[in-house]
Formats: sequence, structure tokens, C-alpha cells
Amino acid sequence: MSAHVIETPESDAAPGEDDRLPAGAAKSASKWLWRATEVLPSPITGPATLLFDDLLDWSQSYFDHWHPGFPFLHAPSLVDYMRQIAQAGLQLPAQSPSTALQHVILRAVMSISIADRRQMDSNCRPVPSTLVFSSFNDAINSVQLVLTEESSILSLQALVAVQLFLITMHRYNAASRLEGLAVRVAFQLGLYRCPLRTGTAPVKEAELRKRLFWSIYCIDRYISIRLGTPLAIRSDEMDVCFPHDERHGGTSDGDTSRH
Repeated sequence: MSAHVIETPESDAAPGEDDRLPAGAAKSASKWLWRATEVLPSPITGPATLLFDDLLDWSQSYFDHWHPGFPFLHAPSLVDYMRQIAQAGLQLPAQSPSTALQHVILRAVMSISIADRRQMDSNCRPVPSTLVFSSFNDAINSVQLVLTEESSILSLQALVAVQLFLITMHRYNAASRLEGLAVRVAFQLGLYRCPLRTGTAPVKEAELRKRLFWSIYCIDRYISIRLGTPLAIRSDEMDVCFPHDERHGGTSDGDTSRH
């Protein structure tokens, strides 16, 4: 009796399985990601009503489940940007590089939160399509600004935000490619060196730098385990302390004396 081949519908496959095969990745990377109840597929035309409380609700899942484990963002800054978006009603003027990077971060946060809600009982309003990534290719293309602008904490945060989105969607190969860029930018910014040891940053900024570095470090370990690839960051090449566990300096701005 001839073997009967059962074709599994794509909707039944585990998320990200086709990311391991070039043909499958190319086939699905440009597909629309969202359901009609999750995202409004067409851009809003004319004056738009966008409530700040809606933005907070849409992003709540990210801050509840992902921010504690990967605290690479400065949450108050992101909330301030949400407030600007709400006041502008999505009709924003031409963006500067910094606001464009903030928008990449917001789209990553919203996209992660929407994907999370598929596993929860949520009745949130559909999110405008301008606040999310429409496809995996859209997410990857959004980080091109990181390549053309001077390296900065904000550009690295945007890169890591997109990378985390790809990981949550099980696109590990794509996340791995971005990991190489994230590590090089982190090295350029000196994040592998303890900021209080070098005395180059105030305490609040130093804590953010450490949280950002250790988030990249943990993502690197996770991707290496998932894909069986070599590590991008070697532990013997860094001396940065854990957040809130400083070994090199004091706890007040300008105090960089060593213990």
C-alpha cells in the first residue's frame, strides 16, 4: 500500500518552524501577520481618535511578561512617546532619526503584546496597522536606520526590540542575524565595560546601559541554545556588573571609586 502523505495546514505548524528552511522563510516572511480582530489592516485616513489609555492597554502584556526579563528599555521614555502619539492622533510630521527609532520600539512592543494576547482572554480594540509590524520582513527592514545612523543607546534599543519580537514569534534565524549587529553596536558603545568603573555615565544612565547589555547577553545565550551556534559574547571579554549589583563604584553620580 502506498504511503499516504498528510499535508499539515500552515496554521497548524509550530510558529517559526519554516524559519529554518530558506525556501519556507522566503515564502512566509512577507505575509500579513495579524487577524482582523487584532489589527486594522488599512491605515486610518483623516483625523484619528487615539486614546492614551488604549496605547497603555495594548502594550500592557509586554510590560507584564517581557520587560521584567529583558529590561533594556526605559519605560517612562516609551510612555512619554505614547503620549505624543495619542496627542498627534497618528498624524505625525516627518520624523527625526530619534523619533523614528522610538517608533520602531513602539511597533515592536505593540506587536509582541498582540501576539501574547492570542493566549489570553482579551477584548482590546484592534490596533492601528501603523503601530505594528505587518510582516517579518517589515520588522527586519525597520532596523535599517541602525545601519545608517551613528551608534547610540536608542538605536541599539530599537534593534534589540525588533530582535525580541522575532524571538517571541520563533524566528530564531532572523533574530540570530540581528544578534551579530546588536553585539557589535554594544561593543562600539562600550557596554561590555562597567560604566561606573570608567566613570563615563551618571548612575541612572549606567543602570540602563547595564540592563541593555545583560539583555543582549541573555538573548545571545538563548539563541545559541536554540540554534546550536557559537556564542557572540565571550564572558572573558567583559567586566560589566549586574544591574543593582555594582562591584566597581559607589551609588551616587560622579562616585567612581573602586572597592
